[in-house]
Amino acid sequence: MEVIIDTCVLINAVFDQPEHEDDWRILRFVLENSITPIVCSELHREYLCTPQKIIYNEMSSLLKSNLLTPELFEVGHEKLFDYSIKISRVLRNAIWFDVESSFSLCVLHHADDKLVNLSYDSDCSVIITDNIRHLEIVEENGFRTKKGRNVKVYTPSTFYTYYQQMQFQARSKVKY
Repeated sequence: MEVIIDTCVLINAVFDQPEHEDDWRILRFVLENSITPIVCSELHREYLCTPQKIIYNEMSSLLKSNLLTPELFEVGHEKLFDYSIKISRVLRNAIWFDVESSFSLCVLHHADDKLVNLSYDSDCSVIITDNIRHLEIVEENGFRTKKGRNVKVYTPSTFYTYYQQMQFQARSKVKY
């Protein structure tokens, strides 16, 4: 199954796994080759740069407050290293697309238009995000891919439920 995964899902899975178990499940599905991520250059850049910005901002804040210790610095470095290893495996399993369309639908967060445009051009009808509010308009307006497939936006939790149902249906169809 091919899916588009918003950067926030991957970041939450790696940086805050205990609080985001469903995000971790999505990452695990990718790492196990159960689902295939669809990416474009803009999403790739965001996958790589956003975690660095998060850690940099955390470190800067701690430094300004005179709270940055070598131990905290090491924790931040380890988080980035862990993320980079996992993201390299995600990208190794990904299908790459050149995005040509330029829809501007995500009024709350225009940066998420890249997900809509990637969905349209790649004919991928599944977007997984923790920021469902940013992409509500996609489903409200019946957005379709270039080939006419309805695009569905899932949270990691709702996708996990959907995925489990799809697996159950597939097993039910197998005749013994």
